[in-house]
Amino acid sequence: MRIFLLLLVLLSQTIRAEPLFYFHVGATWTYQVEGGHQETVTNRVSEIRAVNGKNWYKLIEYGEVFWVANSEKGQVEAVNFFEGNPGQLEVPEEILVFKYPAKIGETWNNNESPTTYSGLEKITVPAGSFECHSYYIDMGARKLL
Repeated sequence: MRIFLLLLVLLSQTIRAEPLFYFHVGATWTYQVEGGHQETVTNRVSEIRAVNGKNWYKLIEYGEVFWVANSEKGQVEAVNFFEGNPGQLEVPEEILVFKYPAKIGETWNNNESPTTYSGLEKITVPAGSFECHSYYIDMGARKLL
C-alpha cells in the first residue's frame, strides 16, 4: 500500500506545470533592459504574505513595490495590494505577467505592455549553462528582454 501511495504522489507532482520562479525571501533574478542604453536589473524578494492560502512575494523594481505569485496561468502581479492596509485579506486584481505554459510567439497584454513568449534560450553564467524561458516585454522606451 505504501508503494502505491508514493507512486501516486510522484505521478501527481509530475503532472503539474513547474513555476517560472521559485519564490522565497532572498531569491533574486536578473534581466536585461534595452532602450536608450542597455542595463541589467536584479530583483530580490524581500517579504512573503499569505492571502486566502496563496503566498505573495514582495519585490522592489525601479523603486516601485510589486507583489507577485505563481498561479495556474503563470506569474501574476497583484494590483494595489497591501497599499494602506497591511492586513488585507483579498487581492483586488491580478495581472498576468509571465504566462506559463505559453506557445512560442504567443503575446498577451501585461498591464498594457505587450508581452511575447520567445521560447527557451540557453544562457551561460559563472554557475554554468542553463535553458531558460525567454520573454520580451515592450514597455515603449524601455524594453525588457
